[in-house]
Amino acid sequence: MKRLLTLFLVIGVLGIYGQITEAEIQAEADTIIQTDTIGTENLQIEGDTASSIKDSLFTEESKKYQQEIIEKKDSSISCCLSGKNQPEQKSKWSFGIGYVGSYNSAIPDMLTDYVLYQVEWFGELSLNDWLRLYNYWINGLELSYLWRLENKNCFELNFSTGYFLAGYTDNKGIYSYYDGVNSLEYKTKSLSNYSLGLLYSKNCKYFMGVDIIYSSIEGEEVYHLNRVVIDTVEVNRKGIGVGFVGKMRFTPFLQYKKMSLSSYMSLKIGGSIEVWNDSPWKDIWQNNRKYITNYTGVNFGIQINWR
Repeated sequence: MKRLLTLFLVIGVLGIYGQITEAEIQAEADTIIQTDTIGTENLQIEGDTASSIKDSLFTEESKKYQQEIIEKKDSSISCCLSGKNQPEQKSKWSFGIGYVGSYNSAIPDMLTDYVLYQVEWFGELSLNDWLRLYNYWINGLELSYLWRLENKNCFELNFSTGYFLAGYTDNKGIYSYYDGVNSLEYKTKSLSNYSLGLLYSKNCKYFMGVDIIYSSIEGEEVYHLNRVVIDTVEVNRKGIGVGFVGKMRFTPFLQYKKMSLSSYMSLKIGGSIEVWNDSPWKDIWQNNRKYITNYTGVNFGIQINWR
């Protein structure tokens, strides 16, 4: 009779597995087994999911009941881990679209006429003049795709385009060829660029990477003979280059469900060099120099992201 009461008590204790922890179940089972002085074997529950019941005096039917109770306990623990108590998985990707502005150095071939022909010393210029004459601003659009790896590293693939339009009194230009009699002058009216970048980060905040850049420059080319204008034509130039980028993403300042609004700042060092032009004096240009577009500067961006 005492053994039967002990069996019922063990089954009852295991039956309330949802209200006590596994450690409490183990301690309760050990206490009950120790009170059995007739020689029952030890009951040991090993691990979270495996159990072993060793008691030669217990019937096969009691062992079956105990095994079913333990399996239910394990099922409950598994349920809890996969339910509300489990941390929410972060999205492994996000897509962004937004505005990007670039403040770049104009040296060497985007300098203004005033700098080329008038400025003899930097001390002549105020800070505002220096920022305007030796630099230029590009407005653009950027698309980006960001994905996260299991080890919290990130890769970003982006495509951006930018556009610059020279003002009427602030034409950018180069004075590239002069032999004492003949001369060529090229003034940039507009500039478009397209870049494809791949960046890497260990923490999804600070990125390093490379841009492949394509440039298209529209301008006016003037041919002088003995300082007299002989001909003026519209000329297009194409350039290809690379840029090395360091980028910092800021924490989103506005979020709604799976959408967020964020900003970033980046530093780029690079540029493009002319690979093609349709100038009627192409041979003269090719024998002297290529048009170089400088993209070294600071970029500012703001994006809407989906994840």
